[in-house]
Amino acid sequence: MARPRGRAAAAWLAAAALVAPAGAGAATPVDPDLLTVSGRAALPSGEGTPLAASLQVGAVTLDPGVAAAAHEPADALQAAFAAAAAKSLKNYGYRWIEGGAPAGAGPSTLAIEIEPFDITPDDKGDRVVARLKVAASAASGCFPYEATGDFHALTPLHSGGNQKALAIMLVIASAAAGYAAPGLLADQFNNADQQQAAMNAKRIVGKAEGVAPQGGPDVVVRYGAINALQLALASLVGHLGEPGGCNAPAATLSAAATPAAATTTTAALAPASQTTAAPPSAAAALPPPAAATPTVSHP
Repeated sequence: MARPRGRAAAAWLAAAALVAPAGAGAATPVDPDLLTVSGRAALPSGEGTPLAASLQVGAVTLDPGVAAAAHEPADALQAAFAAAAAKSLKNYGYRWIEGGAPAGAGPSTLAIEIEPFDITPDDKGDRVVARLKVAASAASGCFPYEATGDFHALTPLHSGGNQKALAIMLVIASAAAGYAAPGLLADQFNNADQQQAAMNAKRIVGKAEGVAPQGGPDVVVRYGAINALQLALASLVGHLGEPGGCNAPAATLSAAATPAAATTTTAALAPASQTTAAPPSAAAALPPPAAATPTVSHP
């Protein structure tokens, strides 16, 4: 459609502003709460276990491709994840508390490495798998451990395009005829957006999947990555309370550490140079990593 001139120009510009994609600028930094494992999840509490009040989060490292897939600056994602891991430990009674552990015992510090995502596009969206390599400073049969989170991000459905196009044409035609109808355009656009949101809200989703926000393919991958990281944290918290594993008599925790792995799929979430995040209590700025491309496999 050619750009109108004269009296219709102002109406055309107003319509173009409404049509512009939301969030076309920089992405909002991820909120640590989106990564945190809620205390309401069905996971075992650390109270009364050998690891109760004994763990703290230390260094968090990540491959640059992780930040690229999540569309986050590496230092911001590291800080958010470290804070989320500490809050998750606190929610289940594992975070170090002075006097909470046995007399004379100090905290065991967890080092967490976020490995590159496995991203698999399909006809409904993208499946994102996150993996965490977790090691502890104190000898324990619980670590090292690989926690895994698997999330299916669904591409949102679109509707209302015809309604919006008609509204634009009516407003431009009204302006050309000397009539102002700014309210009509806004009302029609809002109505179309509400119908689209309602349509997506009614979609049937399975466990460990959800409908991504509007915004395009990158938004879908980011949504999947954030939720997969949360599910990986849930896998770690669940591992800490496993009967016969971490939740075993204290004498068994001094055994030689052996790798373990598990995948969490239920919840309300190539080697390169790495950067290191300080514990959540430190407020130091971290250098951004080099650009990299996330691992993507095509069906």
